[in-house]
Amino acid sequence: MIKGFLVNENLYSIEIEQSVLCILMTVVGADEFVEALKEDDFFSTRHINIFKHIKKLQSDGRGYDVEVVTDSIKKGGFESKEVSENYIFEIYQKSNGNVKMIHDYVKTLQDYSRRRALFNAGDRIKVIASDITQYTSIEAVSQSESVLAELESNADSATLFDAYDVSVDLFASINKRIEARQSGKEIINGVRT
Repeated sequence: MIKGFLVNENLYSIEIEQSVLCILMTVVGADEFVEALKEDDFFSTRHINIFKHIKKLQSDGRGYDVEVVTDSIKKGGFESKEVSENYIFEIYQKSNGNVKMIHDYVKTLQDYSRRRALFNAGDRIKVIASDITQYTSIEAVSQSESVLAELESNADSATLFDAYDVSVDLFASINKRIEARQSGKEIINGVRT
């Protein structure tokens, strides 16, 4: 199910959203990307709900792999009707998400989000321009400028990390796990099920 407004299909990618969600739920060390993304960066209502649970689990200091996210959604009531367990596993199984591309995927989702916000601001400006009873032409221009200023103030404040830095951190984490496993002390992220 997609959000209630019509938008140009060039302003979102269901496949990239699925790839990002799959990577977030399967790659250790994806916290930076969870923090960099917002719910509005996703277009699909299903994906917004999945991401909302990932974000909540992360903020609670918990893991957010496929099983934990599925369990969280099942306990969520309404969302479990919107996002079935099968759909989450479908994302997991069919996603072509390449972990090396996560930085580009996240930037693409953020760009789409900004463009959708601009698209919606255009609709709001059309309504303002058409309302000749409430606004003079000068007031309409002023109101339209306010809409655009609001759009600028909501511009992405989250910082993305350089792909090289994220890769170094990720490989350091993987090496730490390998060394721990070799010494008999396995490091576990998330919840063992």
